[in-house]
Formats: sequence, C-alpha cells, structure tokens
Amino acid sequence: VMLENDLNSTVFGFGINFSEKNKDKNPENLSSVYIEFAEGCTGAGIISNGKIIRGKYNFAGEFGFLPVDGMRTVDDIINEECSNEEYTEALAKLILIINYTINPGIIIMSGKRFREELLDSVIKKCKEHMPEGNFPEIIFKKDSTDDYFRGISSLGVQLMHKNIGL
Repeated sequence: VMLENDLNSTVFGFGINFSEKNKDKNPENLSSVYIEFAEGCTGAGIISNGKIIRGKYNFAGEFGFLPVDGMRTVDDIINEECSNEEYTEALAKLILIINYTINPGIIIMSGKRFREELLDSVIKKCKEHMPEGNFPEIIFKKDSTDDYFRGISSLGVQLMHKNIGL
C-alpha cells in the first residue's frame, strides 16, 4: 500500500509528461512547483532536481498558510471577495517567495480558485521585482488529471521495484 499526497503525485507526473513532450528535458533534472488553488485551500507539490520535496512533517507546499499581507495568508485573501488587484498582488508575492526560496524552472497553476484571466498581470507584477533571466516559466493547466495519474502510477512502480535487486 502506498499513500502519497495528491499534489506530490501531480507534480511528479507533470515532470514525466513534460519531459516526454520536451525530449531535451530530463525529469531527474527538473525543478517545478505545481500549485493547486482548490476550494478552501492552496497547496503545492514541489520537485527539486527530480526529487519530491515533502519536508520533515510532510508539510512542504502548504502555501495557503503563508502570510503575504501582514498576517493575512494567501488563503485569507483569495477566499475572500478580493479585488483583482489584491488577488494579483497576493499571487505575485507567493510566486516571488517560491522563486527566491526554491527557484524552480517551472511553476504550474491550477484549480477552481485560480483566476486565469489575471495570469499575465501576475507575471508582469512578478517581473517588476525579479532580475532579468531569473524568472521561471509559468503555466496554467485547467485539468491536472493526466499528471496526477501518471505520477501516482509511476511512484507505485518505483516502490514495487525499490527492493528488487538483479
């Protein structure tokens, strides 16, 4: 039996799927963050150099708890009826924090609470505070199902083969 966080599986599957579409990219070298703006909470799966980052207590990626406006968290802001400007500001701060701490090559945004129409504004706001050439690729995905199933099945296969020696 294997239990895995859904977003860890999703980011792992994204890496495999992305590498298959981009033959010059090796999934073992990818660093990416898959952020899901789900109902009520914002979380992420994190891959650094092909390895899932879970944290000591499996709490890595719980970005909804991150204070970005005084002590107001990402979730406090985007769960409220906030303006587009306030939403853009909160997401830009989140992306900047992620980029300056994890420095992924790709950030994937997904989920019902993500305002796709504001993606360009969020990117523009981020670039105002980031040196040229250090900005990750940012992708919006409407549906993460393929990435999730690819990730969970690949992690299961890895687990089955873990203790097999030839």
